[in-house]
Amino acid sequence: MIVVNTLWDDFLFQQVSECRQNIRIATPGLSTLHVKEILKAKRNDVALEVATGFGLREFYEGKTDLDAVETLVRGKGNITGVPGLEAIFAVFDNERAFVSSGNLTVDGPTSQKSYNVLIDNPYVSKQLSSDFDLLVNSGSAQLFSINVIEEYRDLVYQWRNKEKGKYSEAFETLPTVTELLDTVNLRGWTLDVFQAVLNTKTTSFDLDQVYAFTGILQAKHPFNNHVQAKIRQQLQVLREFGFIEFVDNNGTYRKRWRDQ
Repeated sequence: MIVVNTLWDDFLFQQVSECRQNIRIATPGLSTLHVKEILKAKRNDVALEVATGFGLREFYEGKTDLDAVETLVRGKGNITGVPGLEAIFAVFDNERAFVSSGNLTVDGPTSQKSYNVLIDNPYVSKQLSSDFDLLVNSGSAQLFSINVIEEYRDLVYQWRNKEKGKYSEAFETLPTVTELLDTVNLRGWTLDVFQAVLNTKTTSFDLDQVYAFTGILQAKHPFNNHVQAKIRQQLQVLREFGFIEFVDNNGTYRKRWRDQ
């Protein structure tokens, strides 16, 4: 075991360059700078898998840089978004593991007083690799594609315009559905889940009422095997845009619009 007290991003890139088979990295934040350095250090025939944070607020605040995600996808890396991710570790060839309290944001390695350890132990490394599998195969995880990136980039753009006042949130009363949809151009999963919520019969509703539309959503997205996790994820997006609000911690929500 080696304690790394130097600027640990350089140390990480060195480990990447020495890999011969596969690299697996879990980091809540991701910057384009670090992605480019990893791709530059990595051998062409070495497989690269990354798990990073996923969520509209994280993208909006830049904790997970969508440009960095796109760079990795176009660089033939396999990258999965994991909501609420806090783990920070890397596994090299299932032989060595790097564990850090830092983050791969732009200034993370230099501004954070992180504690970093390289563990040269195949048993520990394989355990961390198994933990990585659990992260990326969880029901709430989202495999990034160019389409997913563009969908969320558009949502972030609309949110920023909304914050700048391009869209008014100051309704004298609750807005109608039409007024809400005029403020944000929903599409894909977000629109599908909104339509499910729209079809619930009461102002307040719970997860089970939206889960009732699982079959319909599954038919629309036949290759997604975690529809209910996707429903929860998109309810969070709708909440961020002010379409719905949380009532309690028991999965109860309230619509924030009025009848026409």
